Amino acid sequence: MTLLQITNRIPYPLNDGGAIAIYYVSKYMYLAGHQVVIASLNTNKHYQDPSVMNEFAQVYTHDINTDLSIWKALNNLFFSNIPYNIQRFLSQEFSELLIEVTQKHPPDIIQLEGLHLCLYLDLMKSITHVPVILRAHNVEFEIWQRLSQNEKNPLKKVYLNHLSQKIKKYEIQNLNLLDGILSISSKDENHFRKLGYKGPIKTVPVGVSEKWLNQDLFFEEKITQIGFLGSLEWLPNVQGLEWFLDNVWLKFHEQFPDIELHIAGKKPIEKVKKWKYPKVVIHGEVPDALEYLKSFSVVIVPLLSGSGMRVKVIESMALGKCIITTSIGAEGIDVQHYKNIIVANQPSEWLKELENLIKNPTFAIQLGEKAREFVKEHYEWSHLIQEMQNFYQQFKIKENA
Repeated sequence: MTLLQITNRIPYPLNDGGAIAIYYVSKYMYLAGHQVVIASLNTNKHYQDPSVMNEFAQVYTHDINTDLSIWKALNNLFFSNIPYNIQRFLSQEFSELLIEVTQKHPPDIIQLEGLHLCLYLDLMKSITHVPVILRAHNVEFEIWQRLSQNEKNPLKKVYLNHLSQKIKKYEIQNLNLLDGILSISSKDENHFRKLGYKGPIKTVPVGVSEKWLNQDLFFEEKITQIGFLGSLEWLPNVQGLEWFLDNVWLKFHEQFPDIELHIAGKKPIEKVKKWKYPKVVIHGEVPDALEYLKSFSVVIVPLLSGSGMRVKVIESMALGKCIITTSIGAEGIDVQHYKNIIVANQPSEWLKELENLIKNPTFAIQLGEKAREFVKEHYEWSHLIQEMQNFYQQFKIKENA
C-alpha cells in the first residue's frame, strides 16, 4: 500500500504533539511494509531539511511563509470564508506539487494531517479516485472556543470567539467531503458525529515510542522540585501556566518555600520570558525532553483549553511520573483520578493535591508506577498502527500493494 501524508510542516524535531503524531505514523507504516510518501509545506517558522524523514519516507516539500499579519487577519475577518489561521497555509505552488506527487507515486490512501490540509481536499478529490482521510489531531474550533472563554482582554475575547465560530463552520463544511476520519480520541469522535459527520470514523490515539517505555524509573524520596514541559508558544499552555502561577503557585510557595517549579518548552513568547515568580525556573527549550522529564517525580499539566489529547501527558506517564492535570488536560486519555493520574480543576484542589504529594512522596511513586503500566497496555505504537491499517482496509486496500 502507498500512503500519501499531506502535512503543513515537516514533523521534526519531535518537540510537540503534532510532530510526534505524524512522525511515528510515517515510521511505523514503513516498518509494517508500506510505502510512505510525504508532501509537506515547509514553513519558515518550523523549517526543516526534508532529509530528516528519508529513512522511511519519500518527502516532497514547498517552502512557505506563514507569519501572522494583522492586516491580513483583518482583511480575512471581513472578506474570506476561510479562517485566517488556516488560510495562511494556502499555496498554488503546493497544489501543483501535490499534482506532481500523485502522478509520480499513485497513492492508495491520502491522509490529510489536520484540518488545515482540507484546503487541498477538493483538489485531491478531483485528481485521484482514492480515499481521502482526515487524521484529526483535535477538534480545531474547540481550542479557540475555550481560549476565548478564558481570555480576560475583551477585544481578544471577541476576536477569538469569532475565529472559533468561523473554524467550526469551515470544519462542518468539509466533514462530509471526506471518505473517513481517524480521530485522536473518543471524545473527538463523538464531536464529529455531533457536527454531522456520517462516514467511517475510528479513534486511534497517539502512542509512545519504545525509548520512553524502556527507561529506568527515577523517584525522589523527598520531592524538592516539580516539572512542566510543553510548547511555550502554544496559547493554551501559556494561558494555563499563567493561571496556575497566579492562583496556585504563589499560595503553594508560602507553605513550601523550598520547592522549585521548572518550566521548559520550545520558543517561549515574550510574556513567558518576563515571568517573575518565586522559585520558578524558566528553561526555554531543552536539548532532550526525555532526560529533562526524568529529573522529576511530579509533573503538572494545568490546561484550561485545548482539544485532542496531550502527548506530553502519556510520555510523562511512560516515564513513571505522577501527573497532576485538569479535566481538559486529561481529555482524550482513558485515565482515572487516583488510579493512574491526579485531576484537579479549582485552585483549592491543586493546593490540596500538591500538599498531599509533598507530604506523601510514596503515593507519587505508586501512582507513577501505575501510570507507566497503563501506557504500556494502551499506547504502544505497534498496536496502534495495526488499528490504523485495519481502518484503511475497509476501503478495500490491498496489503503491501
